[in-house]
Amino acid sequence: MGKSETAEERERRLAYHRDYYQANKERARELYDENRDKKLAQDKVRRSSPEWKAKEAERRRAYYLEHREELLANRADYYAANADEERAKQRERYLQANAEARAAYYRERNADPEVKARNEAKQAEWRAANKHLLVENMSRRRMRVIGGEYEVIDRLAVWERDAGTCRICGSEVQPDDWHMDHIIPVSRGGSHTYDNVAVTHPTCNMRKHGADPREPGSRYAYLLEGEAG
Repeated sequence: MGKSETAEERERRLAYHRDYYQANKERARELYDENRDKKLAQDKVRRSSPEWKAKEAERRRAYYLEHREELLANRADYYAANADEERAKQRERYLQANAEARAAYYRERNADPEVKARNEAKQAEWRAANKHLLVENMSRRRMRVIGGEYEVIDRLAVWERDAGTCRICGSEVQPDDWHMDHIIPVSRGGSHTYDNVAVTHPTCNMRKHGADPREPGSRYAYLLEGEAG
């Protein structure tokens, strides 16, 4: 068994290799490229041995104990600077590690008649209080299916823009009872965008139905100019 080197000897050896590398960078790179596959194979064999793994674990443990305060401080600083990203990663790891257990839990839970009835009641209550969101979601889903242009539309913004006035007849509309009409119908290639929607009475909207104001002689041609008839 060879003599184990002292810390001073090790530092002297490493310094020699550093100096040699600095003086022979190009040759060192050539040698590395020539023997890269062989070196990687040797390293793989060496790192797979129980002796190396035990020695490496001990080395990392000793380094951690020696620099524990510094490492913890660095970790805390990094987490503080990347809190949202780290929480997202932790949640993703949790979901992946517990996907099957969570799925089984929810299947069993949702099979309970009382839980099912409670969930249905909550869903019905939400739908009744958010009819405008359901309409908006259905409109966007429809546009995605047919491949048309769409954007997220705020009904309140449309109401305020049109001053609560029906674009079709020009009369005042009740704020809790109105339709958002697509001036050029989606079925005729119209988009779900702010410039193609307008406030209308429910009856006016249903009367217009799928009429396309671009057709020659259309009674709704004025809608393309943004003025009520």
